[in-house]
Amino acid sequence: MNSCHQRFPIEDFRKLRFRIFTIGYVSEGESVLGVIDDGDRHLYSFVIDSYQIGDENDSAFNGTLEKIRELGISSIDAFIWTHPDTDHSVGIQKLLSEADSEARAKIFLPAMLSKELDMTDEARAGMDYLFEHYNKGKKYNMSMVVKNPSVTHCDHKLTFEERRSGRKITAEFYFLAPCGARLLRNTCANQCFGLNRLSIMFALRINYFDYLFCGDLMGDDVQFLDKDFLKNVSFVKIPHHGSSHTRQLPQLMKMQKVADSIATTTTFSKCNLPEEEIIRIYQSLCGNVYSTSEGSHKYGCIETDFNIRDLSCNVILSGNAKAYV
Repeated sequence: MNSCHQRFPIEDFRKLRFRIFTIGYVSEGESVLGVIDDGDRHLYSFVIDSYQIGDENDSAFNGTLEKIRELGISSIDAFIWTHPDTDHSVGIQKLLSEADSEARAKIFLPAMLSKELDMTDEARAGMDYLFEHYNKGKKYNMSMVVKNPSVTHCDHKLTFEERRSGRKITAEFYFLAPCGARLLRNTCANQCFGLNRLSIMFALRINYFDYLFCGDLMGDDVQFLDKDFLKNVSFVKIPHHGSSHTRQLPQLMKMQKVADSIATTTTFSKCNLPEEEIIRIYQSLCGNVYSTSEGSHKYGCIETDFNIRDLSCNVILSGNAKAYV
């Protein structure tokens, strides 16, 4: 996958911040919006996955799209589709047709994603939209994500340079999963595997601190992660809605002495997720753990607003979002 480097001149590092919006719905469905800004303008934004409630028409409600409108973001810069499970894959067409109307965003998809997989009509429609608008004619805006176990390299780089001082801060995307060797072994042996096996996990490393976005990474795939990205962790989006299948990740983070980070997750009510035991494990190493939940609102949103320079963070909960104490 070819890397890309973008540069942004800014006036004052003290205003540079990274805002993460973890969005979850009443019973299932999640998406994440990430925005880097300098207080006056949006510099870079990305969306992970999509979900909406209601019919595929004007009555459909997409919380991520609502947040993009609220923030006044004219066009997102990247869309990462972690895997085609239904709760990550509804309303992709509606989201991108408005949030990236000129189809200029970079699209990241998991390796081995194909129409032959057992996916829902909504996911298949989203896949068709992506190929039609981002990988046709002279457009080659799509990349397939796969991780080689022996090396981790930067796949996308942002550099922010302060005009008055010339100092620079970098933000780098490192894709940590899915593991290519694991996928090939399953495929060559004609072994069936769930869609979670495809799930993308990535780290956004900003000024040497890591923000982890884990999709639905499963526990037995944790062994393939580059442990260098499990040390200076500022934020972790808990994988697989905080299920016991993923306990290996917080256990490994604890071994790496992670502390004082922030963790978020979303509800998946029919499976009683997140599990209290997993939440307690994250509390023991993160301290601050937040989740969306069931409730009277259409969705819940956890906004974590990081000052990139001093790492201070302000957390704002809205709708069906709560803090664990």
